[in-house]
Amino acid sequence: MKLWLSFWLVFLLWSCADKKPAEVDVDNPPNVEDSSLDYNSNTKQSVLDSFFIGNAPVFITEVASFNASYKDFEGNDPGWIELYNPHEIPVDMSGYALTDRFDQKRRWVFGNVIVPPQTYITVFMSKKNLVDMPPPQEDINLLTEFAYSWADGQNDPPGNSEVWFNYFPESVTGLIAGKRGLSATLMVGDNSRTQLGWTASKVVMNFLSWNGKESIDFGQRGVVELKGYLQKGKRLGIRLAQADLEEWESWVTYIDGTGDSNGVYTIELPKSGYPDISALWALVIEAPAGQDTISFVFNDIRALGQVGYPHTNFKLSKKGGYLWLSDPDGFIRDTLSYPELGVDMSWAMNSAGQWGYQDPCTPSEANEVVFGQKGSRVIAALDEGFYPEPVLLELNTQAGENIYYTTDGSEPNLNSQLYSQAIAINKTTVVRMRSIPDQGMPGPVESRTYFIADQTTVPVISIAVDPHTMFDPDTGIYSMGPNAEAKQPHFGANFWKDIEISANVSLFEANGQKGFSAPAGLKIFGNWSKSFKKKSLSLHFREKYGLKSLTYPVFPQHKHLKEFKSLVLRNGGNNTERDYLRDHLAVELAQGLQIDCQNYRPAVVYINGEYWGIYGLREKSNSNYIPTNYGYDKSVVNMLLAGGSLKRGSAVDWRDFAEWLETADMNATANRERVRATIDMDNFMDYLSLELFTNNTDWPGNNMKFWSAVYPHNRWRWIMYDMDFGFDSYAGGNARPSANFNTYNFITATNGPDWPNGPQHTLLFRKLFEDMQFVEDFSNRMAVLLSWHFTGERINGIIDNMLAALGNEPQRDQQRWNLKASTFKEEEQKIRNFAMTRPGYLRDFTRQQFDLGPDVSATLQSAGGFIQVNGLTLPLDEFHGTWYADQALRLKAVAPTGRSFAGWSDGETAAERLWVPVPGGLLVANFD
Repeated sequence: MKLWLSFWLVFLLWSCADKKPAEVDVDNPPNVEDSSLDYNSNTKQSVLDSFFIGNAPVFITEVASFNASYKDFEGNDPGWIELYNPHEIPVDMSGYALTDRFDQKRRWVFGNVIVPPQTYITVFMSKKNLVDMPPPQEDINLLTEFAYSWADGQNDPPGNSEVWFNYFPESVTGLIAGKRGLSATLMVGDNSRTQLGWTASKVVMNFLSWNGKESIDFGQRGVVELKGYLQKGKRLGIRLAQADLEEWESWVTYIDGTGDSNGVYTIELPKSGYPDISALWALVIEAPAGQDTISFVFNDIRALGQVGYPHTNFKLSKKGGYLWLSDPDGFIRDTLSYPELGVDMSWAMNSAGQWGYQDPCTPSEANEVVFGQKGSRVIAALDEGFYPEPVLLELNTQAGENIYYTTDGSEPNLNSQLYSQAIAINKTTVVRMRSIPDQGMPGPVESRTYFIADQTTVPVISIAVDPHTMFDPDTGIYSMGPNAEAKQPHFGANFWKDIEISANVSLFEANGQKGFSAPAGLKIFGNWSKSFKKKSLSLHFREKYGLKSLTYPVFPQHKHLKEFKSLVLRNGGNNTERDYLRDHLAVELAQGLQIDCQNYRPAVVYINGEYWGIYGLREKSNSNYIPTNYGYDKSVVNMLLAGGSLKRGSAVDWRDFAEWLETADMNATANRERVRATIDMDNFMDYLSLELFTNNTDWPGNNMKFWSAVYPHNRWRWIMYDMDFGFDSYAGGNARPSANFNTYNFITATNGPDWPNGPQHTLLFRKLFEDMQFVEDFSNRMAVLLSWHFTGERINGIIDNMLAALGNEPQRDQQRWNLKASTFKEEEQKIRNFAMTRPGYLRDFTRQQFDLGPDVSATLQSAGGFIQVNGLTLPLDEFHGTWYADQALRLKAVAPTGRSFAGWSDGETAAERLWVPVPGGLLVANFD
């Protein structure tokens, strides 16, 4: 009772100032940030001392405790409050204080902060403790000399599109009245009769240099502004190239020409997490599909600076709480209680002085529409999951609230079905439900999937998504849309646009148990394979949907991996309509080796209750892969692509290394040490071995990704991904699929085309093959892999297990997408035949490449421990290997915990030694 007298004293004083607080349930008060606060007599006295006098010079007019979209100067999204100065003179806030605790009335004190007349300002509640109002950020001039053009006419094979110089005779950039300008005419050709099948005509303006993707932080910039001429009636695509994405994946928007020579075109930067405006490296101006020629002359392009705001030294409680604003003398001038809020929702006061919920929030702007009540959660009487026969679903919520629901995947609104009686579920259905009070804000959307007589033996992913945003013929992200090219892969189609929509995703394990249900962003994923009817999807867990990341052991064989920012549902890539095996088989072969790869498990997908077929549930090999698998913060990660192009971080160190490598003597001791200090050799040799074995020829000029961390420092490691061209595949018209193709010649070519094996992509292999120590280590490790890991018998056993894990799903998938079972059977047999014949060919190619001796069979045996061969641990206690004659193996005996090495069977006592295999030879490592 004494505690509540303290609360009600504040409320009474507040009401005397004609300010009505938020309604508070006195039996369940909002939690303050520090739940351990002891409300003793001293605390009550401090409340009494802070006498409320009102007459605030500024008012708290809005609070957002669960902010996910409004970014501060560092790109973070802390909670915030809004202050409003209603007067005609500025208000100096110096010495005023904010607190959320009774016992610390001056918890955070304003510094040099001036609130202009009749103006709203934001105060971020971030713990950063920045007491002064920072000066406005300067504009960033984006017009640089680092501009170039590219069109598909420059491709090999060429298309018909071009870029013509316009204002400047020999370049897309130059000086206009002493200031730099940018100008071109983009000509979009008809490539429907060419080999190319796609179009591109664009100008790329790097922000900092010609080379690479050194990025800059747009931070407090809210708008990109282009000034100049754009041909009337023409549309330009403007991309902001983000460092950790491919250029074609980057965020895009469009501007429409007015024909005015002094036109001003503004692009508002998104406030969400995509694109990451803290890491942009270029502005790309491109011609959209369906255009012919587009001319432009821009004499000013800049990112406009925004006003910064102060930051407190404490955060808002997401469960609701209290705030007090006191003057320099300690008197309370304004106070506020706020409830628990949803993502990007605020508790706000409108112009009529009424407090209520607002969604979306409006930082530093007037608040108009607020709701005094918010809907409660809807409770479903039946758990979602699998049922052998139709069921009746009852729904419940708070008295006086109406329940609306849908069964088509859309989010319920007032136009949806009003719940009045139990819902009959007669087939597999997604039910989405929410409570909507009269004149109140809708409650949260709940999504449930009920599978009726629809059992499966593999994990199930159920996606609930608005069918309009997903499948609408004109605007749906899965659809062709009005601008798709007729020729595959249908560039210009909606599924080529980088659009993310909200969805709910649920996983059910193979035993029927629900694993997780979570809100997420959904995008169409992939490259050429987007043109298939069954498309890959990517799932993104972001705070704006309700979760910063998914916490769940998605891959049971890697239970330590529990936190994911994103996942991929892969359709099968370029082999989508031909096999279920190739890319996933490569992942299986990578297990147990020092290869970074996207973990995988098979799943079937349902979209809005409709069966969508077999998919591979995968990790996404972007910058979030490293934090999940290695614990590094992605801010310290460098990630590069084929040719050393930058995906994230910095490429400077690698490019310096690659430039040095071109002329380095690879057998000089110091040079050899530098290479091994730069590259994680165990990872690289296993990675190279698997790429060679599968004969993946959509590589190394594509599908190459490698990374390092700045701190703590680690050496460069390679990530294997997209192996569709391997295992005797004709994916994408590949002309080099056979088991008898010598991939060594392919990856050491000095005159290949940029794709797939230009000299810049083969340099690393060529130089490492000059290093005799590398050759010895690599060839001996390859001999180990070819003797067991890559044997046809082992691989065919893995294939058997993979197909068994799919159960009867292939038949359902093929029926769903009208595919021929015979095609899949033929491809399966090709993969099996490849697995049986490739080891012999690759053993001979390795011999030819490094001038090695004939085969010799000998056995290594470990009695109670392990043996490493040139750094690779043997997988069996008794290992029958086929080695290269006259080449020594570098062996190491490794004792497990609690045991010790006792010596070799030939009398050698050193744990590390050299051994030359002889026909029929046997060497045993003994352990005590």
